[in-house]
Amino acid sequence: MAAFWMSAGTIAATYVAFPALLLVRGRVVRRPVAAADITPDVSLVIAAHDEELSIGAKLDNVLALDYPADRIQVLIASDGSTDRTNAIVAAFAGRGIRLLALPRVGKAAALNAALTEATGEIVVFSDANSMFEAGAIRAIVRPFADAAVGGVAGDQRYDRGGANGAMAEGERGYWDLDRLLKLAETASGSVTSATGAIYAVRRALIPPVMDGVTDDFYTSTAVVAAGRRLVFAEDAAAHEPVAYRAGSSTAARSGS
Repeated sequence: MAAFWMSAGTIAATYVAFPALLLVRGRVVRRPVAAADITPDVSLVIAAHDEELSIGAKLDNVLALDYPADRIQVLIASDGSTDRTNAIVAAFAGRGIRLLALPRVGKAAALNAALTEATGEIVVFSDANSMFEAGAIRAIVRPFADAAVGGVAGDQRYDRGGANGAMAEGERGYWDLDRLLKLAETASGSVTSATGAIYAVRRALIPPVMDGVTDDFYTSTAVVAAGRRLVFAEDAAAHEPVAYRAGSSTAARSGS
């Protein structure tokens, strides 16, 4: 019986008490972000492996973004793709999209290869199946007007179409809660980490990505480790479909 109550207490602390404390802290401790409308040079990096079903739509989405074309560099690091991914990306070369056609090296090495070529002050990371809202880049760079900000987590949103049922609603519900917690964390300091669908980091703060790590978590938490703030921009939104079955999350599938 004691073991049961200890387990119940641990679960309650994790899923009830801790989120409640974060929400209260966000209201009591205030640390505003000095955001402003700025247009720094941006490198958009996408690691892709066999993404022929989504990469064309992704690039059309990128080219339709409301951001100065001369201030955004788009790098697609194709990690040993064996389908039509490379051919599709190559067809966009005349529109400013750069393909890095790599052998199968793994996602970490593919990202590092792209970062070597990145020229932007700010690097925005995304997945091949994540579709940005038109103003997403403008929104995600605004907090960088604050010199204390080293990274910005965007808002991953799941489309209401597609998968149904308890799993789909649970996945959406999780991200709805995560959004509230990120807003509270930003109000008082830094968020815990970013999602790979959309996040941005100052180029100077990005360490080489190591094999065997969750790259979005590793790269975004390095910002806080460097003594800078990692904040949340709710209006920097990226949309993804809800997974159709357990283990088929498109967020997990995308990339390498």
